[in-house]
Amino acid sequence: MPPPIRTDGAADGYHIVTIEEKIISDYINVPLTQIDELDCFDYWLLLRDAVIYYHRQSETGQKLLLQAWQSEQTKPDKKRLKEVLGMQKI
Repeated sequence: MPPPIRTDGAADGYHIVTIEEKIISDYINVPLTQIDELDCFDYWLLLRDAVIYYHRQSETGQKLLLQAWQSEQTKPDKKRLKEVLGMQKI
């Protein structure tokens, strides 16, 4: 079976099927073949941490992490709103 072909921004049109495993493998410095032995909770936790770690290495990545964090916030920063708007009660 040929590898799946996608045109999702890759210059050559190919999609790397095991990219998540490679990211985790490099992050925790274990062989790629051992990643399959992780339980699903450890797998997803390590993938999350690895992606955050690698994004922190560049200014662009840090900006993306900040944008992601800001988009997850659901409660207003009342202290900051008071500073910006000069309001007494919020």
